[in-house]
Amino acid sequence: RIGFCGVKAAVGQNDEVPIFGRAKAEGRMDGVVEMCLPTLTASQSYLGRCRLLVRISCFLATRISMSSIEAAIDSLLSLPSTSTLRLSVLADYVINLLKRTGLPSAMGGSSGELAVPGLARTKNWDVAYEFAGKFRLLVSLKSMLKNISGQVPNRLDDLQGELSNVQQLRPEIVIGYVNLFDVAQDSVRKDGGLLWSTYFENALKSIAIRRAPLWNQGLLEGLWFIRFDSRRPVGKRIVDPRITARERKSFVRSLLVELALREPAIPFGRRNWS
Repeated sequence: RIGFCGVKAAVGQNDEVPIFGRAKAEGRMDGVVEMCLPTLTASQSYLGRCRLLVRISCFLATRISMSSIEAAIDSLLSLPSTSTLRLSVLADYVINLLKRTGLPSAMGGSSGELAVPGLARTKNWDVAYEFAGKFRLLVSLKSMLKNISGQVPNRLDDLQGELSNVQQLRPEIVIGYVNLFDVAQDSVRKDGGLLWSTYFENALKSIAIRRAPLWNQGLLEGLWFIRFDSRRPVGKRIVDPRITARERKSFVRSLLVELALREPAIPFGRRNWS
C-alpha cells in the first residue's frame, strides 16, 4: 500500500513552487522512500506527481523482485559449505524466472541436480531444459565466498573446461552462468589494480559472447553476476538491486533469444523478451 502526501500546488498558472513526494510502503516491504522533483508550475504539478509515483512504483517493484534473490543468499550463507543444497533456492528461482518469461518445464533446483553427459565426462548442472529428448538449455550456479584471489583463476579454468566438455557433444546447446559474489571478501589485485570482483566479472563477460557465427567452444550465451555483502542485515545484502534487476532481464533475454533461434519448435508460452 502506497500513501502519497506532502504535495504543494501553486495558486497562479505560472507560480513556481517545490513539490515533494513521500511514499511509505507497508506489508512485506518496510521503510520510507523520499524523493524531490524540480520546481514545477501549477500546470505541471499533476504530471510531476504522476512521474513521482511511477518512480516510487518502479523502486518498490525492484525491491520486491529482489526478495527471492535475498532469500537465496540467506540460504547460501546459512547452510554448511559441504551442503549440496546451498544453491537450491537460487536454482528454484531461476526455474520460476524462466517459466514466467515463457519457457515451460525447466528442471533442477530443489528436485536435484541433473547429470548431463559431455564428451569426456558426465557433469551435474543446476538447471536444465529438455525438449524432444535432448538437453537444449543448461544453467550453472556458483558462489564466491572466501579465498577470492585463489578461487577466481581456478573458477575460470574450470568453467571453460565444463563448457567445452558439453559443447563438444552438443554444439547447439545454450548455456547460462549465474555467480553470487560476496564483496565482503573482495580485495584489490596486485596486477592491474582492479578489484577481484571487477576482474572476474570482466573475464566472464569476455566469454559470454557465444552467438552465431561465433560458436567457439568454451563460450557462454548468458551471464548474471550478482554482488552481495554478507556483512549487511538480512534482506538487504544485494549491493545494487537496480543493476541486479536490469542484468537479470538481460540474462534471461540472451538465453531465450538464442534458444528460440536454434530450436524454433520449442512451445514458448510468451515472447515478450524477444
